[in-house]
Amino acid sequence: MRIASFAAVATASWLFAASSSAVAAPCADFTDVEDTSPFCPSVTWMKNRGITTGCTATEYCPDQSVSRLAMAAFLFRNAQPLGPAVQTAPVGGTGGGAYSLQCPDGAVVVGVDGNFGGFEQPSMGSIRATCRSVSTGALVKSLGAPTQTGLSGGAGGGAWLLFCPANHVLTGVSGSTKPVFGGAGTVVENLSIQCTPIGGAEVATVGPAGAGNTTPFSLPCPDGTVATGIGPANADQLLDAIRLTCR
Repeated sequence: MRIASFAAVATASWLFAASSSAVAAPCADFTDVEDTSPFCPSVTWMKNRGITTGCTATEYCPDQSVSRLAMAAFLFRNAQPLGPAVQTAPVGGTGGGAYSLQCPDGAVVVGVDGNFGGFEQPSMGSIRATCRSVSTGALVKSLGAPTQTGLSGGAGGGAWLLFCPANHVLTGVSGSTKPVFGGAGTVVENLSIQCTPIGGAEVATVGPAGAGNTTPFSLPCPDGTVATGIGPANADQLLDAIRLTCR
């Protein structure tokens, strides 16, 4: 079959199935792709990865043939390890100084660790990210050797760590926050991580580190993206706030 005869939906399914990092997601906001269509996960994955922008701002044109030029663009965009950065909303307080723990270009977060607070236990006192590079070849991705960012927050208290299982990447965090200092501030009191295997099967939750359930929160990366950094947020002697950078 000539490449030019592939329909747009067939191209989406082929790229989605060929990518070992593909994660199924709800249907994209294209008006001509129904939520019930079996191609919805493939089309949404392509949109979230930046592989396609649609034929218009609101349409995917699923029955339109794909030219050799368009196919070349799809393949080139898919070969890029990561898409543009997006950030979750921050949760927690505004105290402390700013921190941003970002993985090197082309790397993703596979775990976090740090210390509990030297006071106000069991609150989280500090955090850092462990990253692994993403390599791409023949539409198949693998993870490189781990590296760590710096540590942000306080140095007191015992150690905690949350690492994704083998061949998983971090795609979200959850936990709870609580007021401190008579209600003058808010800090993260416990943390869990959500990890998605390369290949897009069921999400694994690791944790929690810490205890309590004062004000629960959940920060998932947008569908089809993975975490590439922690922050920007705030920390001092305690982890005042947290957010994710995702690509």
